[in-house]
Amino acid sequence: WQPDSGIVVTATPSDPPRHLRLDTPNAQSACSGVYELLEGQIIDGQHIWQMECGSRWLYSLNGRWAVGDESSREGGFRDHAGFIHCADLHGGRSPDRLPPGCWRRWDDKEWLSDEDIVFTAVDGLEPDVAV
Repeated sequence: WQPDSGIVVTATPSDPPRHLRLDTPNAQSACSGVYELLEGQIIDGQHIWQMECGSRWLYSLNGRWAVGDESSREGGFRDHAGFIHCADLHGGRSPDRLPPGCWRRWDDKEWLSDEDIVFTAVDGLEPDVAV
């Protein structure tokens, strides 16, 4: 046996933030905004968030967070053919608890690391409030 801090075992996802704000200032600006938790919807053992006033979803696939569009949703969130994803395994942590620099964005040719992509938990928001 060897210790591995990257392995996290959970029976159910922890209490997630109800709202997450995604800031992506360098590109993929259509993904920036507030994402609302979809109550009771679990994929890959994790919660899903949907962008308020938009057609983007934040979901987990094979232990990594991704932001996809309607085609991702229609495909059952089974691929990373999205716009933004985390290169690191999340280990059950919500996107706002991941280390800076793990996020990548698609630039129509390849995945590029982008340290300016940030997810922030936003407490106390009322539904449909733009931030």
